[in-house]
Amino acid sequence: MAAKESAERVARIRVFWGHQSVGGNIIDGLKDAVPVSDVTDSQTASGESSFFHALVGRNTEPLTKLADFERRLDALEARQNIDVAMVKFCFVDFSKATDVEALFRAYSAEVKKLQARYPKTTFVHITAPLTVVQGGIGGWLKSHFGSGAWGEKENAKRHAYNTLLRSTFKDEPVFDLAALESTLADGNLDTYQVDGMSVPRLRGDLTDDGGHLNERGRKMAADALLRFLAALPIKSE
Repeated sequence: MAAKESAERVARIRVFWGHQSVGGNIIDGLKDAVPVSDVTDSQTASGESSFFHALVGRNTEPLTKLADFERRLDALEARQNIDVAMVKFCFVDFSKATDVEALFRAYSAEVKKLQARYPKTTFVHITAPLTVVQGGIGGWLKSHFGSGAWGEKENAKRHAYNTLLRSTFKDEPVFDLAALESTLADGNLDTYQVDGMSVPRLRGDLTDDGGHLNERGRKMAADALLRFLAALPIKSE
């Protein structure tokens, strides 16, 4: 589907996305293509079909994001039908100590609860975004003699979560942001080795600070999300 057709299609459906900073990067990339509106505590989506989003919860506290997403979605659904809903964790929600299985159980339980509550809404799953891994002599020393280079063990946790999400929801729509961020021009993944495992990482050309998306990364992710949403079957149609 062409970019213009994708934008026209998405503009005709009602989307709600709960996110934080990387989601905000992608929202910035979307704004030139579709009408995007903020949703705050004092505002609910209204008017013509469009794309609505909100910052949910607190970074480093992923369970607060699930609770806030549910609260905001309930408020929106009370006013009108939302066609597509999605919530995304951020890279900072994963540390070296993250219990991946416990976090995934919480996410799965939340989504299944909302799917039962709103059977006409399509819920999209989004993989957790990645970061680069600290390089140079400092990164090497931390990797071999310290607690690990920046991003090294954290990306391993994100990858474990994303692997669970892809396999568990293989029959449901998954927007694979992590794969998008780590796939090189030749189609291979940009990976590194940790604990004998190959782990994907964010491509360096897509970020200026190691985690958030730069202009190139924002555009690439926004275009991909637009095409993805445009291709979704909508239950209300």
